[in-house]
Amino acid sequence: MTCYSFVVPGDPRPKERPRFHEREYTYTPRETQRAEHTVKVVARSAKVKPIQGPVSIELRFFRATKRRCDWDNLAKLVCDALNGIAWKDDSQIVDARIVKGHDAGSPRTEVVVQTHPAPEAVNWLDAVEQEEAATPDTAGKDPEAPA
Repeated sequence: MTCYSFVVPGDPRPKERPRFHEREYTYTPRETQRAEHTVKVVARSAKVKPIQGPVSIELRFFRATKRRCDWDNLAKLVCDALNGIAWKDDSQIVDARIVKGHDAGSPRTEVVVQTHPAPEAVNWLDAVEQEEAATPDTAGKDPEAPA
């Protein structure tokens, strides 16, 4: 199994929406470009190479402030930055864990990227059927009623 881990120093930034220039074209805001560039530089210095096939990621964001920020925009910036570096395309990500925290003294993004472990891969429909078969039948019973 291939596994890479690295830490991107600095306050994690959310991916900003594309901007419009007088309705002629769109562009990525400069701060987003800088943040993506930083992720790329750190990943390359960690000797990250593209993984083939399904990928699992864990992203831990420690922000300098407790200011509100959506986790999916933080993850989007990192995942877009790692396209072509840790994987060919972020559509390869089949398993993700995202954690947000606060660390005023050491803001950072911790990244773990690995091949998705095929032996543990589960067909979700089979898993649901197996769970239902293992659960006692409670159809038609009041869930609030004592057993």
